[in-house]
Amino acid sequence: MFHLCRHPLTNSSTQPNYSTNIHIWETGMDTGVGHASLELKQDGKVIKYVSLRPKYPSLVNPLTLPIPTPGINLTSIEEDQDMEGREADRIFSFPLTEEQFEEMASEADKISEQISTKKRLYQLNPRISMLSFATLFTKPSASKALTECPITGLQSQTEIPDFSGLEEIQSSHCALTVADVLSAGQIKTHFHHVPWVISPSNLGDQLQTRVSR
Repeated sequence: MFHLCRHPLTNSSTQPNYSTNIHIWETGMDTGVGHASLELKQDGKVIKYVSLRPKYPSLVNPLTLPIPTPGINLTSIEEDQDMEGREADRIFSFPLTEEQFEEMASEADKISEQISTKKRLYQLNPRISMLSFATLFTKPSASKALTECPITGLQSQTEIPDFSGLEEIQSSHCALTVADVLSAGQIKTHFHHVPWVISPSNLGDQLQTRVSR
């Protein structure tokens, strides 16, 4: 396990100390898809923990790759260590300003709410999600096409399902969710044009580059 950090500036002992820890379990043939989680700390105490996992792991398999599933947000590093069967392979620590901390805490709360209300679903490959197809039905033109006779053009009175709200749903995974929280604190990462967008190991590599500057 590697623990890398950027040293904070010296603060007055009367000022709160803010920081974030990012835990990376590597992606690989031997380790599987890996995992990423994030802690927000104040004076060394964990205030927020972000760790998106599938609520039903058995639903995440090659046959269901395009289909997002409900997720859960774990509440501690100990839970993740139990799930992975080991400590994180890499841990990155960054000092935060109060403004960064507050923005990231707000994003963490928003993500937690999205997960609990199923507005943020778990999917390994968000770029090939069925959600992209499903959200087409939220457009008025799609609803009209569903009830219009292709020959006469007449509109039928058939009641169609209400697809409103679908556009608010997004598919994500652990590394992408951690990247969203980091972005709220202006710790930017790069997304790639691959189905999974960013992997835990790739996120770790990008953070290691920041530490090495």
